[in-house]
Amino acid sequence: KRPDLFSRLFEYDPAMVRTTIAKFFGVPCEAPKIPDLSDIPALPQRPPNLCAGCSHRATFYAVNQATRGMETIHPTDIGCYTLGFLPPLSAGDFLICMGSSVSTGCGFSKTTDKKIISFIGDSTFFHSGMPGLVNAVFNNHDITLIILDNGTTAMTGHQPHPGVDMDALNFEGFHRISIESVVRGIGVEHVSVIKPYNVKKSISAIREAIDHKGVSVIIAKQACTLFERSLKKPHGKPFTVSDQCKNHRACINDLGCPAFFVENERVRINASLCSGCGVCAQICPEHAIVPLK
Repeated sequence: KRPDLFSRLFEYDPAMVRTTIAKFFGVPCEAPKIPDLSDIPALPQRPPNLCAGCSHRATFYAVNQATRGMETIHPTDIGCYTLGFLPPLSAGDFLICMGSSVSTGCGFSKTTDKKIISFIGDSTFFHSGMPGLVNAVFNNHDITLIILDNGTTAMTGHQPHPGVDMDALNFEGFHRISIESVVRGIGVEHVSVIKPYNVKKSISAIREAIDHKGVSVIIAKQACTLFERSLKKPHGKPFTVSDQCKNHRACINDLGCPAFFVENERVRINASLCSGCGVCAQICPEHAIVPLK
């Protein structure tokens, strides 16, 4: 790399590499023609989204339902669940770095009367979330921490962390650390473990946690659907939209699962994407979402 050859700046492309090499070796080279791209229409927007069947989406939905009419602040953290800040879930107001959801939540609780509901993942909790929770308990901050436990470090490729069941991965010699035991050991008195796919019970547990004065923790425990598939674990049958659908579109407007699409003004489900979690069926006001036969 030198000024008259390859620059240390910017990007390389095939045309530039080809002509530079040809020039260096003194061989003829016809530079490829650059096509005119001025008339190509813009690509449709496709913002990043949580996977179909992601348990984090179910948890965020339950939080939104449990806090209707409340003023809230949602400090969030680094992980798949960071994508929850996008509509329609809108479950993320503030993010600095790994572990900041808990500590910034503590600060917010001292300066506002709004309900503070922080989100952190299981691996991030082990990495840098525990000190913030210790601080919250010591200072008796009024916050609710929701630990999104999907049993793996999903965002970066399903690496293990101390809370992973290593026996299920056929690895021996490891001792699994219970997140619930850690939280209780730190001194949190109000601790609930929920299954996010059970929407009604999740909403109820979250309401109780928010109403608790002081530190409360919800552990939303449900395996990452992609991780389960990689382990060849059985999962539910896909769902479909029946003729009972009245086009309320709560499945799209409130849940936002990417398995849904609209065709000829009717809501449909892409069966190849649907994981069979059943969350959409529970929130449909017409009970129009049923298992695919």
